[in-house]
Amino acid sequence: MSNDGTTPNGKNPDGDPWGGPSASQQPPAPQGQPQQPQQPGAAYDGWGATSAGQGQQAGQQGEQGQQWGGEHAGEQWAGQQGQPAQQGQPWGGQQNPQATQQYAAQPGYGGQQHGGQQYGGPTGQPPYGPGGPTPPKKKTPVGLIIGIVVAAVAVIVLVVFLATRGGGDSAEDPTTGTDGSGTESATADALAPEAVVEGFLTAIAEGDAAAALAFVDPVEPIDETLLTDEVLAASNAIAPITDIVVTAPTEDMAYGGDVEASYSIGGTPVSESFSVSGDGDGNYAMYAPGGSVYVPSTVSGLDVTVNGVAVEPDGSYDAFIGSYQLATTTPNFVVAGTVDTVVTAPYESGSFSGLEVDLTDEAKQVFHDTVRAAVDACLATTTLDAGCGLAIPGTLSDGSVVVDGSVTRTLTGDAELRIGGLNPEPNYDNPFFVRGDFIGGVTMSADFSVDGQTARGDVLFGPSLGAPTVDFSVEPKTVVWN
Repeated sequence: MSNDGTTPNGKNPDGDPWGGPSASQQPPAPQGQPQQPQQPGAAYDGWGATSAGQGQQAGQQGEQGQQWGGEHAGEQWAGQQGQPAQQGQPWGGQQNPQATQQYAAQPGYGGQQHGGQQYGGPTGQPPYGPGGPTPPKKKTPVGLIIGIVVAAVAVIVLVVFLATRGGGDSAEDPTTGTDGSGTESATADALAPEAVVEGFLTAIAEGDAAAALAFVDPVEPIDETLLTDEVLAASNAIAPITDIVVTAPTEDMAYGGDVEASYSIGGTPVSESFSVSGDGDGNYAMYAPGGSVYVPSTVSGLDVTVNGVAVEPDGSYDAFIGSYQLATTTPNFVVAGTVDTVVTAPYESGSFSGLEVDLTDEAKQVFHDTVRAAVDACLATTTLDAGCGLAIPGTLSDGSVVVDGSVTRTLTGDAELRIGGLNPEPNYDNPFFVRGDFIGGVTMSADFSVDGQTARGDVLFGPSLGAPTVDFSVEPKTVVWN
């Protein structure tokens, strides 16, 4: 074959057909010995030749037309009708392992044969290899092919099913923002800004503090003392949050902005803006959980609570939007004044103004009873020092000597009225010291000794009962007179 794909018409320098061995290279066929026939249906063509059953083209003949070597030299092998097959080197029936062309399918050039004969193998050797003729290849059973195809289809279906099911197993949790493996997802729970605000307000209205905080990414650390379910339950009991409506922003919110929302707190309509942060990847969060609540120092000394949770006076606490009520758990005391406050919007501070510590009605009665008992005990004392602020000196300014043990004390009419209408007030610095009003005058009389003579008379310009202070921190309660 020439480079341009045409078949050469001439012979090679040795006078042989192109592609065939020269006469000097091929041994003569042994005399009197015919070549052994190839496996039925196979035309042996030398190097690279294959069986006719594998490489023959349509129109080629099989075993018929094959000729034996030796005495039948000059006759054709099976090939295309009327054309000799190109000759190779039939050594022991071996094939060239690198051959890629099947010469049995190609005609000899110009119908020429070399010497008009076929060449056998070396003298004394059969044309087959040591293992004898190659057996025909068995066809793969049709059932096995069908089984393999069915198995392959089943494997493909199983892989698709597992891939689909695996995707479901790793779906993200819409509340926590994580996928099924617990790894935080950047976009799984990416909510629109208005959805963040609505979810935040809805969680508060439902009393779910943890869910509300899940929408918050605070700029600064927050105090969670009042950010609890207990506080929210009390808030919603005082004034529930209803009618939540959130408006989607129209401006670019990639890096955050304001979201408008309206709602009602205890039936009072509220419209506010909520600042939302954005990271540029579609993730949004609230800047703060709401506002704050300030507990004033006027309740110092008492155990106080806000919505049932203990707090310290003179302190500020982060708080959700909602209603708050201050109270005390200290026995005998109540907190009077504005004990309710409302945080209606983020960054708003709820304060308890005009607070006053007061006694319970029962404690007020205790105060009156304690003072009355102290006054009665004081008035009953006949000694110079009564122990209630009504002491008199042993010698008066005119030189008269008061006989100790002879003193009598009696409240004036005005003082008697005052003692029945005392208004107890806890001390600002220490509420356990409860002070009453000034009581007033007391009349006193005693025995006097003047120049060895004793006479009974009134003590003029004597002391009066002052303001009683009852100490509620001790038992039994005592009265201190001012």
